[in-house]
Amino acid sequence: MIRLEPFEYVIVSVYLLFVLLLGIWKGRKVKNLNDYAVASRSYGSLIIFMTLSASFIGGGFTMAACSDISLQTVKSLQQR
Repeated sequence: MIRLEPFEYVIVSVYLLFVLLLGIWKGRKVKNLNDYAVASRSYGSLIIFMTLSASFIGGGFTMAACSDISLQTVKSLQQR
């Protein structure tokens, strides 16, 4: 297991606190589920396209990597 130095714990804690405070600050604008789900329809087509592309590519890459690893494992076990 990786052991972290005290300084690294401080960095991670400060980052997590920053993300939490940012979420609380920006979350005050959200009044209902529609505001949250579609950002009050304030995003353009380009942002939506890039978000969907990142989701599909990220998921596809993850599944392909898992498939490759499992195939390599099976092949190495068969060679024994």
